[in-house]
Amino acid sequence: MAREIPARFGITTHATRRSATRKVVFGVVGFLYGAAMYWIGVAPELCAVLASLSLFLIWVGLKRRSQGSALMLVNRSASLIFAGQLADAEELLTLAEERTKETMYLRVIDIHRATVAMRRGDLEAALVHAERAVGRTKSDVSPDQDQGYLLGALALRGLLRASTGEREGALADIERVRKSRMVTPEVLARAELAAAVLLERGGERASLKAHLLEKRALLLEHTHPRERAIMRAYQRMLQAGVTSIYRESGGKAEGEEPPLVDWVARIAPGAAAFVRTARTAGAGAGAEAGTAGVAGAAEVTGIAPAARAAAEARGKPPRGRTMRQLVMLFAVLFGAVVAVMFGIEDLSVPSPPVPGGAQPTPDAFPGMAMAFALCAVAMTAIVGFAMYVRAQGRKLLTALASLGRGDEDGAVSVLTEVGSARAPLIAAQAHLTLAGVKERHTELEAALQHCEEGLGKLTLPSWRASASDLILPGLLAERAFLFAVDGRAEDAAAEVALLGERFPGYAYLPTMRLRVGLALAAQRGDVHGVAALGEGIHELPLSMRDELLADLGRAAARPEVVGAVEIARLKAELRDDPRTERWVARVAPAVLKAFSRIDEVRVEGEAGTAAEAEAEAAAEAEAAAERAGRRQVSPLSPA
Repeated sequence: MAREIPARFGITTHATRRSATRKVVFGVVGFLYGAAMYWIGVAPELCAVLASLSLFLIWVGLKRRSQGSALMLVNRSASLIFAGQLADAEELLTLAEERTKETMYLRVIDIHRATVAMRRGDLEAALVHAERAVGRTKSDVSPDQDQGYLLGALALRGLLRASTGEREGALADIERVRKSRMVTPEVLARAELAAAVLLERGGERASLKAHLLEKRALLLEHTHPRERAIMRAYQRMLQAGVTSIYRESGGKAEGEEPPLVDWVARIAPGAAAFVRTARTAGAGAGAEAGTAGVAGAAEVTGIAPAARAAAEARGKPPRGRTMRQLVMLFAVLFGAVVAVMFGIEDLSVPSPPVPGGAQPTPDAFPGMAMAFALCAVAMTAIVGFAMYVRAQGRKLLTALASLGRGDEDGAVSVLTEVGSARAPLIAAQAHLTLAGVKERHTELEAALQHCEEGLGKLTLPSWRASASDLILPGLLAERAFLFAVDGRAEDAAAEVALLGERFPGYAYLPTMRLRVGLALAAQRGDVHGVAALGEGIHELPLSMRDELLADLGRAAARPEVVGAVEIARLKAELRDDPRTERWVARVAPAVLKAFSRIDEVRVEGEAGTAAEAEAEAAAEAEAAAERAGRRQVSPLSPA
């Protein structure tokens, strides 16, 4: 018997549990009704069909119940990993493993276990879990979704192999990920980071520089902040022009995971001496700061009852569409019942006698034929719709892969097509992705429109329940952020409050709170508030733009602490990426203005030229090596 979930995790039942229970109840009732009809001798063939459909409904309901329980545990474990609470995450993964036998979910559990071990710096244990994730058999329930998780496991194993010196194995995993037509940008970015680690470990400086330039957008946009820190350390290393310095880690960390610089020393030793360690707060502090930022905005603006009522109204599906779909569903069910009743009635009427004493010929039973025909049509429609949904899902994955490979125009074209598909969850996911694309281009009105269209696709309660893990809260979170950027502080705070109440298991809930908190502080012109919220974001899966916003706030608030090299890096980020600069100018004009005035302020010890900044970076690298106690020059010949 499965163990109870500890109350401290705050995990409730999954949103699909009620609908899954209804399926089981309807299936049991249908089976008993069919058995009763068979017992009294009425339409045995029809009773067999009804019993089969009822058993299928029971199977689907029970499977949904078990999947929902495992999903809640896995999603909550992901948020705990982001927060650095690794022991609690492992406890939940153990519970999830006890509650499911589905290959796809077991693969995800293995990936999470590998991530926990990697976060602790235990690469050997992480590699064992990654091997298990790759080696599991393919899922027959959701093969395309499981293929995405398999690619994620391959990218993770490739990074671990690159970090432990297994060059050939890492190259094989990287190539498998690169060749896939349905790889997500996040998975592709991790594979390209593994390639960068291989190049650096092999001493291929020129190739590493070219690789980072070619994959710059992908690596900055779609990596976790910890992994993004490795790329930026490589950039500083190449800019400084000094020999790579391998930093020995200080052994096991006292906490659950080592500090960032020690973690990087285990994943990418050559980058460790160039890691910025200005942030000292942990991930939990960052999440708490994000919550405090939103709470502070609520205190300033106040979540008025009208704002909360408006947020609740926005969260409801369009009434007209829901009623139309319910009427259509009722009409189909009513037609099925009528057909069954006609079949029973025809079987109960005896055939008329034939003149001459001959035996009567059996009737054609038109009602029963209608019932079987309706069942056949229904099964054909179900199978056809499942194939259609799978085709649309593959289109979505292909578009995401194109987005990761830099073909944004092609990806947007396919996503727009998928957004109008008659597959609600996939169409909603397409609109969520389009909203993110439009936000990056600072087309905020278009982004908000895509959020509304995505929410409009999830009209039935069952669809919303199925989308409650990522898609639905993701749309609501993006809309809250857009409200904050648009100056609608009350609406943004109300959306965040309702999102936390209705989706407590949302894996990116702390990230969403921090994003909205940053946007609200930036819109108020509170540069010091943005800087305070930026502490500890290394552990939360923030985008490159959110992280840059926090870094700009820190630099503008305390330039003398940040230092000349980091300020030069931030200026280069804005100069080299005009689109990101436009985003910052739209989201946080006061922060950008304060940062632009740094040159007018005399910063003690600040180097005024790029050459001096490079010299400072080289000096920092040498000092880091001396503190480590040993310096080792990386081989210059390619491996």
